[in-house]
Amino acid sequence: MTHALIFGMVTERLKEALGLMDIRVIDHVVVGSDGCRSFAEMGYV
Repeated sequence: MTHALIFGMVTERLKEALGLMDIRVIDHVVVGSDGCRSFAEMGYV
């Protein structure tokens, strides 16, 4: 399982859980030693 797949699954779970409380996810940013990735910029959010 790749890191991208794992982070994608985490993002979806966060969206589901926060949606129950009427909280909208605008972005999910992952920061690592090689830089950062915005899931909104990649079209995943």
